[in-house]
Amino acid sequence: MLPHSTLLTDLAGDNPENYGDGAADGFNDRFITPEAVSMELCQLLVYKSVAKGGPAVGSETLDNASFIAFKFPSNLPPGVDFGPCSGGAAIIALKGKEKGRIFINPIPETEIQDYDRIGFVIKSFSYYFNPNDIPENAYRYVDLSLNPLAGDHLDTDIVRGDVHTKIWKKDCPASFANSASAFFPQLILENGEPLPTGTGCVPLGKRSLMSAPELSLLPISITRHSLQRNQTLF
Repeated sequence: MLPHSTLLTDLAGDNPENYGDGAADGFNDRFITPEAVSMELCQLLVYKSVAKGGPAVGSETLDNASFIAFKFPSNLPPGVDFGPCSGGAAIIALKGKEKGRIFINPIPETEIQDYDRIGFVIKSFSYYFNPNDIPENAYRYVDLSLNPLAGDHLDTDIVRGDVHTKIWKKDCPASFANSASAFFPQLILENGEPLPTGTGCVPLGKRSLMSAPELSLLPISITRHSLQRNQTLF
């Protein structure tokens, strides 16, 4: 969430200055640079200035946004809510080849000067690691969850702030295994593969991974794909 050019906060009230490790937890931290990074964008919100009736700086929420410029279309039935990203998210690569695109609802020209802040509702930041750096297939893609789906009957126990791996189903393009093509659709086409459609290419849930590992795109040698919350990944 970027409500002001000099102030960094978010809709959950977390201070990013508190992020990071550095704790004396018995682990020797080892840092590896990902080859590609993306964000999974759920909503793009716009806020009017305080003078035009917008919320005070630092008090922005999902409910007091003045305008919704983008919201990932949801196929969920009315009344079903899995959180701010319940409808899904668009994968937007942050650097590299041609990035993903979203269709933004334009603010009327006569009102655009009334707005002074935008807010990003992000499901997670996703990181792709080169197989030469991370040989283990289970860690090819790693997510930092910000707004995970929430619901008792969902195949997940992920909460905000968790770092976990993303295991793709075998129906996904084979190039996911050794490139960042999950972030860059043109890489899929360059490999002569069709773009994934529908629900065939999605990450495996934890229960599915443990009960049917043959459904994963790559063979996995570890038995867990999520760390305890008091552990570090590397």
